[in-house]
Amino acid sequence: MAELINMLRLRTQIHTKRQTKIIRTNLFWLGAFFNFVFLGCAFYAAHAEKPQTKPHSPGKIEVVLFEHHGSVVGSQLVYVAPNAVRFDCLRKGIVIVCKAPDWQVLTYSTQSKKYFETSLSQYSTPFRAALLVYGLDLSSYQLKKVGVDHVYGHDCFVYKPIAKTGSTSKDPLVERITGIWVASDMKAASQIGDLSEKEMCLPLLHKVLIKFDYIEDKFNTHALSTTYCHDRMESSALFDRPAGLAKAKNLQDVYPGDSFKQFLP
Repeated sequence: MAELINMLRLRTQIHTKRQTKIIRTNLFWLGAFFNFVFLGCAFYAAHAEKPQTKPHSPGKIEVVLFEHHGSVVGSQLVYVAPNAVRFDCLRKGIVIVCKAPDWQVLTYSTQSKKYFETSLSQYSTPFRAALLVYGLDLSSYQLKKVGVDHVYGHDCFVYKPIAKTGSTSKDPLVERITGIWVASDMKAASQIGDLSEKEMCLPLLHKVLIKFDYIEDKFNTHALSTTYCHDRMESSALFDRPAGLAKAKNLQDVYPGDSFKQFLP
C-alpha cells in the first residue's frame, strides 16, 4: 500500500512539473509576442511619415485662385487670401486689389499704366457696363437664401432676388435670375465678399461669389461661373501697387480708351 501511495505521489509530481513547464513555456512565448507588438508599434511611430505641411517661404502667402468666365466678366482670375483679394480682368488689362487693414480699393491698368484708389463704399465696378447691357443690375434688390449646394469644391449658399415691394405684376428681372452662389466655407474677410458682390452689382452678402446664372433667350447663361479653383502659394507682393504707375485724377482715367467710361458715375 505504501508503495502504491509513493507511486501516485511520484506521478503527481511529474504531472505537476510538466504542467508548470508548459505554463512557463506559454508565458514565455506570450511575453515574446507582446514585446514584438510593442517594438513594432514603437518602430512605426518613430518612422511613420509625418503629415505633409505646406511650406511657408518668406514673403509667400496661401491663396485660393479662381478662374472665372461668363458673359459679363469675360475671363477673370481672382486671388483670395484671408485678408486680401485681387481681380485680374484679362479682357481689358484691369487689376483690382483690396486688402486689410484699410480696405481701400486699388484699380490700375496694365495698358494705360495709371491707378486710382477709393474706399470700398465708393467703389464702382468696371462690369457695370456689361450688367446694364444684359439688364442684370440687382443693386436695388433684396436677396433671399433659397438653398445650399456644393459646387467647384466649395459649400455654397444659393440666393435669388425678391420682387420689389408694391409690385403688382411679375418682375421680369427676378424671373430671369436662376441663382447666385456664394461660398459659405471660405475663411475670408467679409470685405472680400463685399467687393466680389460689388463687382456684379449685387446686394452685399459678405461671401465670395462663385456663380451667377440667368436666363437669356430661354437658355441658362453664366454671368459669372467658376471654371477653376485651386489652393496655391503666391508672393505677398501680388496685392501691392506696382512701381511706375501714374496716379489718375479719377477712376474713369484709369481705363484705356473709352472702355467703361460712359457707364461710370
